[in-house]
Order: sequence, then C-alpha cells, then structure tokens
Amino acid sequence: MSLVMVINEFDDGDLSSNNIHPSIIKVKKAKNTGRINVRLNARVFNDLGDDPNLDTRDFFTFKVPKNRELVSIKLNKYDNTSYGDNTGGGGWLGIGAGASIKDLADPSALIGGNLIGVADGLRQGDELMDDLLKGFSFGEMNVPALEPGAISGGDFTFWFQEGNQGAENLQFVDYSMTFKFDLIA
Repeated sequence: MSLVMVINEFDDGDLSSNNIHPSIIKVKKAKNTGRINVRLNARVFNDLGDDPNLDTRDFFTFKVPKNRELVSIKLNKYDNTSYGDNTGGGGWLGIGAGASIKDLADPSALIGGNLIGVADGLRQGDELMDDLLKGFSFGEMNVPALEPGAISGGDFTFWFQEGNQGAENLQFVDYSMTFKFDLIA
C-alpha cells in the first residue's frame, strides 16, 4: 500500500521563493505504509525578467526519516507553452543537503542537479533520477552526480526555477513532479 501526499500551489498557496527559508515537507515515518508519494503541482514565472514581485523560484525541503529514501522523481507535467517559440533549455532542478541552500551561486554546495523539461530523458513523463545520477555541467558550473541513496535520513532542499533571455516577465512554467520514498531494506 502506498500513501499519496499532494502539495498544490494553486490550492494551498505558493511554495517558498526564499532559499534560506524553504517550504517544509515532512515525509511520514510509518513503517507499514510502504511507498510514500509526494506530488507537487506548481508554477514559476520567468526568472530572467525584471519584476521582483513574481514567484520565480520554488524552494522546498523534504524532512526524510531514517527509514526512508528517495527512489524516484517523475516529471508528470512541464508546460512552458506561455513562452511561445522561446522555450529555452529547460528549468533548473538543484538539490542541496540540509534545510536550505545558502549560496545559490556556489554549485559545490549542491549534491545534484540538472536541467529538466525539454531534453531527452528529462521531459514530461520521464524519470529524472537516472539523469540526476550523472552530474551536470553548464559553462564553468559543475554540479556533482547525485549519489544513489543519498536522499535518506535528513533534510534535503530542492530548488526549481525557469528563465529565458528576452522573455516577458509574465511567462511561466506549470510543472508537476512526483517524489517517491521507499522504506530502506
């Protein structure tokens, strides 16, 4: 039996856009529940626009009990059609160990990350974990490969944003991801 938790920005309010004070999501400790699925439904606006009042980044921390580990991240939805033909290279999904990501300009603080949404294997309907296990380089930024089983027994903060040069402020991405946590054998 699996338990499904739904976090929906459209009904429950925005996820935090503050990397020091992310939204907290507690993963259940119950031993007899089996898999726990956490589904996030959210929207971020163009991060490269010039309106500081828009929600351009989402930060959320999973509080993972010692008996659970993240085994899957499925990208259910990635809708960037508001950008028209300027769909860019995808959205950024970064992962840091701990209850926040203190310095967004320091990729060495991350334990994994990749661009999601438009590349093969990272599109709507795809499993993201296999690509997060490969590492990521963008210009001079090198993000390490996520280690298998690394997201267990502690706090882990996720960072999602999307932005395109020359795009309008009000262009956005609607996204949905399902995070699956299993009992550790």
